[in-house]
Amino acid sequence: MWVVAEDEQDVDFDALFLHCVGRMAHFMVPTYFELTDALPKTPTARVQKYELRDRGNSSRTWSREKAGFKLGRNGLVRV
Repeated sequence: MWVVAEDEQDVDFDALFLHCVGRMAHFMVPTYFELTDALPKTPTARVQKYELRDRGNSSRTWSREKAGFKLGRNGLVRV
């Protein structure tokens, strides 16, 4: 999931992940987050999802596994 921060604020991805865990089904919670300046859009203001998919993961990508979280049907476990 790509995140665009307002006014170049820092994003606490751990807190964002925990926010999602409390409000979404376990299979819907994103595994990865990445901060980006802006989402690529078409002239009609639709997000160009294929460009985001083509980017893939980078060194700036936050991963829940690397952060020590394990999520499953039985809930959240901090490793």
